[in-house]
Amino acid sequence: MSVERKVLLEKAYPEVRSFCRSLGLVFEVVDLSWGIRTFPYGDHEVSEIFLQEIQTSQKVSAGPAFVGLLGNRYGHRPLPRLIPEKQFEVLLSKLSKNPECVQQLQEWFQKDNNSVPPTYVLQPITARFPHYNDLRPEVAKLHDDNLLSWRVTESRLLQLLRSAATEAEAAGDITAEQKRLFYSSGETWTCPQTHPFGSGGPTFSASHSVTERALEEGVWQTSALLFVREIPQQRMKDRAKRLAKFMDLTADGLLDAEAQELLTGLKSRLYATSKKILNLHCVELNRGSIDPKRKEHAEYLDSICQQFISQMTTRISEAVKLAGEDRRKIWGSTEEDEEEIDWVVEEARQHTVMAADLSKSLQGRDGLLGKICLAMWESTPVHHGPLVVHGAAGMGKTILLCKLAQEMQGVLEAKAVLVIRLLAANHPQRPSINHVLHSVCLQVCLACGLAPPPLLSVSSHLELQRLFQNMLEEVSQQGTSLLLILDSLEQLADQHQAHQLRWLPTDVPPNVHLLVSMETTSEVFASMRLRLGAAGNVFEVERLSRDEGQQIMESHLQAAQRTLTREQKDAVLQSFHASGSPLHLQLILSAAKHWTSFTPPTELLLGSSSEEVMSQLLLKLEEKHGKELVGGALGCIVLARRGLMEAELRDVMSLDDDVISEVYRYSLPPTPSLIRFPPVLWARLKWDLRDQLEVQWTDGVAMLAFSSRLLSEVVKARYLTPERRGRIHRILAEYFLGRWSGRLKPVALPGLTLLLSDRKVPPQPLWFAPGLANVRKLQELPYHLLHAGLWEELRQEVVGSAEWLYCQSRVCGVSSLISDLDQCSQYMDCCETGLVREALVLMKPSLDTLSGHMDRSVFFSELLARLSSLASTFRTVIGQLCSQCDNWLQTCPEPVLIPRSSFLQQPGGALQHTLTAPHGGQSAEPSVTSVDGTDDPGCWFLSTTRPQCPSCPLHQSSPTSSIGTGPRKK
Repeated sequence: MSVERKVLLEKAYPEVRSFCRSLGLVFEVVDLSWGIRTFPYGDHEVSEIFLQEIQTSQKVSAGPAFVGLLGNRYGHRPLPRLIPEKQFEVLLSKLSKNPECVQQLQEWFQKDNNSVPPTYVLQPITARFPHYNDLRPEVAKLHDDNLLSWRVTESRLLQLLRSAATEAEAAGDITAEQKRLFYSSGETWTCPQTHPFGSGGPTFSASHSVTERALEEGVWQTSALLFVREIPQQRMKDRAKRLAKFMDLTADGLLDAEAQELLTGLKSRLYATSKKILNLHCVELNRGSIDPKRKEHAEYLDSICQQFISQMTTRISEAVKLAGEDRRKIWGSTEEDEEEIDWVVEEARQHTVMAADLSKSLQGRDGLLGKICLAMWESTPVHHGPLVVHGAAGMGKTILLCKLAQEMQGVLEAKAVLVIRLLAANHPQRPSINHVLHSVCLQVCLACGLAPPPLLSVSSHLELQRLFQNMLEEVSQQGTSLLLILDSLEQLADQHQAHQLRWLPTDVPPNVHLLVSMETTSEVFASMRLRLGAAGNVFEVERLSRDEGQQIMESHLQAAQRTLTREQKDAVLQSFHASGSPLHLQLILSAAKHWTSFTPPTELLLGSSSEEVMSQLLLKLEEKHGKELVGGALGCIVLARRGLMEAELRDVMSLDDDVISEVYRYSLPPTPSLIRFPPVLWARLKWDLRDQLEVQWTDGVAMLAFSSRLLSEVVKARYLTPERRGRIHRILAEYFLGRWSGRLKPVALPGLTLLLSDRKVPPQPLWFAPGLANVRKLQELPYHLLHAGLWEELRQEVVGSAEWLYCQSRVCGVSSLISDLDQCSQYMDCCETGLVREALVLMKPSLDTLSGHMDRSVFFSELLARLSSLASTFRTVIGQLCSQCDNWLQTCPEPVLIPRSSFLQQPGGALQHTLTAPHGGQSAEPSVTSVDGTDDPGCWFLSTTRPQCPSCPLHQSSPTSSIGTGPRKK
């Protein structure tokens, strides 16, 4: 079905993707059969990987999660990878009269005593045929010989298992169902699945061909589509020999009658039970294949595309309508009026769920937990300082705090409020202290019934700091118990001098518990020591003892239904003892779960530190998957500003010519004019990294990230040389620019001249639909343009684009835009960028006042009113911006006022900031020389450029009042 897959990729997927984007949805397709001709992998894991991808799609998809394409092959029926000890030994007993057969089975299936209960494991093909995976041209003959030898060996082993199973069933040693497993073998021999099919659903054994097993997982769900291609029966009889090579064949090249019988049975069951999702096509093949140039075949392919588009969009629309009943938030929409509490509730939920999951993995630390709980209990009725937990990286501070939060909920009264923020949860992003304080204040106010802070008051760091401290006092006076946990303070972005901890109160009121954690060697811990002195409650998370390590090891292995040999256990504990780090032990045990009792000692992943274990893991991955592929994929994840979706990673890898050259080093792509990174290669790498990768949900979208910050650092050190770092940033920048969408990209494959090919990456417009922004482009493009050194593109697409400035301000907030321009100013020698930034700083108060309801005409009018006098001097960026604003305002269908001069304060002058004063007569404590203003409480004008004249107002049309530096002094 390769032609059908290709036409869907070219014609159907782009239409469905555009449809989904218009609804604020992400459309992903994972076709593990695309891009490679065969699966020359000798580890027997491909079927498990296929099934894992189907299950993941069903878990995360809001609409259809599976599409089946079934032609004239039943598919490969591999040997079972695992056979339980008792059943395998029963089979061996039936072959006892033939020692040669017993020996052959014992050579390929070795007993793993590390499994609980013991299991016989099929050995890698390369254990006997070392050139099976070797695609180098110089060993082509050995490779072909190994392929043929394995097919013969596999067929022989299947025959032995089937004959032994038949005899065992006749003797009553196994059931008929157990015997059937060897006649339609698959990977998950010991893991039968239970699906909620209902009483009318079909029943299967635990495993079949890879094709049928995949259909079993996917098709029998309502969120599936099925396309079946049949050949006219008469033509099948007339052309059996010609069509044989496009069907299942035995090892000796003959038509596999048993496979055809199984295929017929599978199709019959599908026809009987899957009518609602079935699309049946009867097509006569041309020389055994589909030829798009033939009229009838072109019509057939067009029919498949139209059916796919129609049925997918209908199913997706139904899912969206259903989700709309639950008030689904549309990602990137400027039309929705999101309540301020929505994002806080979602953020609080995410951190609470993460903390609950992490708390389950804590072993030991009972003594330290008791000390902290006692300190909290003793400090409840009195004023006290914050409780500080510190320790080296990897010592388990986060898990300790999560466990403490869980236990304290049972200790504190029923009405107690728990607020937890895991500040390292979204690494490599570093949260700003303003965001943390704002979200914490809102959550506590909601939980305790307090009035939320005024919108204008949260735009200033000093005001947020004051609100935070006042909120703690109000909660205390209310009598509500509050436990506030802030983990990993060193992960805060160092804005507003956050690492100096001036925002953190040193005097915490009664009934309020403030618990923070940090690394011992961090600047934050040094600041904490200075602020608390010797009076603070400080607790160190020390290294684990060997006995604690052994307890954790036994618990970990028991949960995984595994064990280790005595030698392996000693090796684990000896390696762990060098560091005493829970992270170090966790990394070793993640690898140890996959050790068999016969794994050679030289293959054990052991090291004296967490970094060493990670380096050994990466080395092993390079040997299996290729250094360029591993470095490219992991480097993209590390360098992405907000992480990458899997679909984005596959797109970016498709644009990386170095990776593509490695993938197709020894064989041409199946379709040279259309080159994509084969999804199965990423799926295999992800399978081997399943303990080190995690999915972070942001705005309802799943992003890839490393489960450990330390792994990010190891990846950076190992792969991201300055040259490679710049290359990956450039690829990411071009991807989010949409540079190669719909265009042919050249690539030089080994042994060929330059090849032009379509990489089938999606377009990247700024707006997917009216009022629906491309959030991922807003998040990633400026960052990668900057770090790739693409200055001209940065000026044209971001700094000099009025539409971009409006879109990012509207969707991400003007603070996000100003922060990006700050970074640009650090790297670019462009004074115009600084002037645009200053103009946005002056506009920020009015934009913040509009609270996300900013009209485009208001934004363009104010931008033009501040920059127009500079347009003739600075033509490259500011002149372009003013021209764009003026053109839009001139063609605006609504009545608007168009500025003809800079009647508002322009950037570069005396006015640096505009302070928004809270209404109702509230006063702040500004750390400035002087503030002067009118009687209007809405705006104050600040000048720090002339300290020698502190009382001289910038503008005075009515009596003024002056705020000094003292507290509450007017």
